[in-house]
Amino acid sequence: MEDVRTLPGWARAEVTVGAALFLCLFASQAGLIVLTPVLSKVAGDLGVSTAAAGQLRTVSGLAAGLAAVVLGTVGRNVSLRRLLIGGAAGLAVASIASAAAPSFAVLALAQALLGVSVSALLVGATVAAAEWVGPQHRTRVLSWALVGPPAAWIIGMPLIGAIGEINWRWTWLTFPLGAAVIAAVTVALRSESPRNARSASMTTALRDLQPHGG
Repeated sequence: MEDVRTLPGWARAEVTVGAALFLCLFASQAGLIVLTPVLSKVAGDLGVSTAAAGQLRTVSGLAAGLAAVVLGTVGRNVSLRRLLIGGAAGLAVASIASAAAPSFAVLALAQALLGVSVSALLVGATVAAAEWVGPQHRTRVLSWALVGPPAAWIIGMPLIGAIGEINWRWTWLTFPLGAAVIAAVTVALRSESPRNARSASMTTALRDLQPHGG
């Protein structure tokens, strides 16, 4: 396989940005699917019905929706890099809190943080796919990034099912936590290009995405 360092600048940008955003979207989906295979075990351990435990997904979904609205308004001046690292860090904290939750209420709070973190990763990765490379490369980068969520399903579901047979709490400390840490490190280590320095915030990125009249 050809060394990435020997590729032309535009190809290197596609590979590095595509990989970073793939990992961010992979991590966001990893956080969302953990409860599905172990829901009955969570309910039994915390002394609630399976139907009540299912509301945890409603909590994370509501938090994600509200966070998306906030990020589209007051968060528009946030650096995309900082948004992605913050989202991954939040997902890591939510995963640890979920694993350690002593009660249903604490787990619900952890799921709310998870929803906010997932929203930050989704919004940040989608905008960064359009902002971190030139217009002629955006489609390919976004295509690679969007492979992340289905890849998380394919890898995660059997893994979570197997670990969940031992203890549902360990599922949080393996799949979503590991994915979040890898995503955060990858984005943090990614070097900033002149384009990144010029277009560092969501405000510029979102403006660039808007159609311009002729």
